[in-house]
Amino acid sequence: MPNTIISVKIGAEAGQGVKSAGLMLAKLAIRSGYHIYNHIEYPSLIKGGHNVLQVNISKEEVTAPRKVNDILIALNQDTINKHVTEFAGEAGLIYDSEAKIDTSKVPSTVALIGVPLSKIAKEAGNSDLLINTVALGAVTAVLGGNLIILNGLISEEFGSKGDEVVKVNVTAAENGFKFVTENYKQHLKNSLSPLESLSNFVPYMAIDGNESVALGAISAGLQYAAIYPMRGRTFCNKYGNRSILRRGKSYDIHFRRRFLPDDRGLRARGDDRNTVGNYRGNASRSCNLLTDLERPGRPSNDTKRPSG
Repeated sequence: MPNTIISVKIGAEAGQGVKSAGLMLAKLAIRSGYHIYNHIEYPSLIKGGHNVLQVNISKEEVTAPRKVNDILIALNQDTINKHVTEFAGEAGLIYDSEAKIDTSKVPSTVALIGVPLSKIAKEAGNSDLLINTVALGAVTAVLGGNLIILNGLISEEFGSKGDEVVKVNVTAAENGFKFVTENYKQHLKNSLSPLESLSNFVPYMAIDGNESVALGAISAGLQYAAIYPMRGRTFCNKYGNRSILRRGKSYDIHFRRRFLPDDRGLRARGDDRNTVGNYRGNASRSCNLLTDLERPGRPSNDTKRPSG
């Protein structure tokens, strides 16, 4: 039985927008009628390190990541060095042809798709921050995705930041898309074109495990979340410090990165386990409370935190 899953891995240094680009590619697949499964890996570091995300796309349900990639998007040399052995048959490598990228160790069976990502980014908005958007346009072209759908997702993502931000990101994506379609026609596929059944397809949510737990807790009546700062930031990134409307009632879902006030008006440091533990116990008497159980900073060889 032929494989029906297309796996795209995006790798870069922390801060280059790996997660946002991967999530937008996943949404593009969903809006085109496909199923997706995202798998993100990043080191247990406060700042820096190698970040990578794999987007798995299929007409059928996907339940796990893959060990190989059909397309690798390398925004830096480190990505190629770390994942050069993970290419599937007839795979492709999208990389910044303007950067000093060494592709000599890439298997000869892999199609090299050099795109001047940094140059296009600067021309679109004079910012290296747009490189991931240019790459997103490029991979959309390679997979045969719909540029109109992608532009709509960009407008949704950056609409709150103003028309100018939307404009430069749309331009960056369109120019990346155009460069690939004009220079690499022989490598274009039909793996992400909108399905004929799209009119009857109901798009589903693209959320990770942290967000799923948060939404489930809120639906169950959560009123307060007291979580270790770094993990809590991920867990409550979309739902913290705001009121959630549930069944006609407004509930406050609070999260404090550094301090957690207790019932006596004192302040407890977020990394003081005993004080926070006492606070959690007091708070649980008067509201529906959620806390984390895992201890941060414990020695471990596992530096990967999968979300999917």
